[in-house]
Amino acid sequence: MRSLVCEGKFLHVRCGNHILNLIVKAGLAKVDAAIGKIREGVKYIKNSEVRLEKFAECLSNLGLPCSKKLRQDVPIRWNSTYQMIESALLYQQAYIHYDLVDPDFRHGLFEVEWKKVEIVATFFRPFYDITTLFSGCKYPTTNLYLPNKWRIEMLLVEHKRSKDPMMTEMATSMLKKFKKY
Repeated sequence: MRSLVCEGKFLHVRCGNHILNLIVKAGLAKVDAAIGKIREGVKYIKNSEVRLEKFAECLSNLGLPCSKKLRQDVPIRWNSTYQMIESALLYQQAYIHYDLVDPDFRHGLFEVEWKKVEIVATFFRPFYDITTLFSGCKYPTTNLYLPNKWRIEMLLVEHKRSKDPMMTEMATSMLKKFKKY
């Protein structure tokens, strides 16, 4: 058997979604407190039928649709964390109302935290879309890698220059990971 050129050093190709996962996790670590409150709040509500009914009552009282359920994330899967954030934002008013009607609920977010979560959700939407695109199995994905890698880099560079210190810190941390891989 012939040996590989450069002992195969340049034939190892990392998975685009794995790299994206590492980059996004670096960013999420910067807003972990607010996301942690949402995570614990969702767990608290979903772990009891009575609390779920009380939450559904909050939705009904506010005239909000019950079409989607509160999503609980799997912390090691950032895209499930994104879906949890989106679901919490969809039901933000019910979440706030629930905090008022359940005296044992200890996971309510302050208005400033909700603002952070909104900003983070908007920022991470393209990453979620790209992850979904890279996960396709009914079409080739190799040709999608470079344009989306560039899109991610431009997004990070843009937010690194943000006037919002949280976004600057998050983008800087993510850009560092991006350049590493």
